[in-house]
Amino acid sequence: MLKPRHLVFVIILLAGCARQGAIPNTDKFPPHLVSVTHINRNQLIVSFDEELDSTALLPSTFLITSPHDTADICFIARDPNDTRGFSLILLTSPLIDETYQISGLVVDSRGNGASIRSSFRASTRQDTTPVSILVSPLDPQTTFPYSIRFEFSEPLDTSRGMRILTAPPASEEALSGSWNRELTRYSVRVADTTLKGLPFYLVLLPGVSDFAGNRTTEGLAAFVYSDTGLVLRDIRGEVKTSEGRAAYSAIVLFKTPQDLFALTITDSSGAFIATLEEREETKIEAWFDRDGNGVYEEEASFSEATLPDSVPLITRPAPSPLRFDQLIPQTQ
Repeated sequence: MLKPRHLVFVIILLAGCARQGAIPNTDKFPPHLVSVTHINRNQLIVSFDEELDSTALLPSTFLITSPHDTADICFIARDPNDTRGFSLILLTSPLIDETYQISGLVVDSRGNGASIRSSFRASTRQDTTPVSILVSPLDPQTTFPYSIRFEFSEPLDTSRGMRILTAPPASEEALSGSWNRELTRYSVRVADTTLKGLPFYLVLLPGVSDFAGNRTTEGLAAFVYSDTGLVLRDIRGEVKTSEGRAAYSAIVLFKTPQDLFALTITDSSGAFIATLEEREETKIEAWFDRDGNGVYEEEASFSEATLPDSVPLITRPAPSPLRFDQLIPQTQ
């Protein structure tokens, strides 16, 4: 039989073991609003003292009102510039020069909810900064299926659409495109087995837009391949108008002589570079949309059995102007 002092020791030991069991959720506190910063007429940063559950947020989560305005909240997500997840970015209709009230509901990462309410003075600054774009992979030699990603400096208004051209021409079914939740990354997966082993070219045309209506004026080209036995060479060139001005964002097509096998786009100086397979004969066509309305009304061409390392092209009015979707033959 245990003596009383031994019984006390056993009770203390058991109590200590119980405390070392499963650790309960100690976070019982809701998130607290720290600041509301109005960056410009269309962009609001709302910061908290802890990480939020961004999946619980919808545009209807918040209400932004002033004496003479109720803002439309076009988009809401975690602020991509805050790696901790403490801040939200709200993109709104243009606010007017007044004091606004913001109210809403938020939930932290542990499920604690809170209602918030605050006021702020709207900024009169307009967002005129164009969207910048990066493309990956940086190394064109990769594996199949191909995966191409476009990273944007801010969320994009996806309702305005994106214009993409490919070579070899690929059907919509062959391209699987998806956005991340923050609308700052667009990923394209190319899994059509008929394209396996072939160099693949993709051009994102100008015109992608942020929520303030700023559209990109330059496009971006991506090039990937998986066959390490390909013989490839770089072809550089420059596209100018008849007045000697740079034909920026001109589409450059490479054909043999009719079948399209590669494409790229010129930069702001009219220059381009493309990495091509060796062909017996290559025809180069350049199409220029002078007024940016989506109709390419000027063209230039160059054809030789062996392409030089540098190709100059001068555009002239095209007998038959083409829309961007007519530049490349449609796939079935």
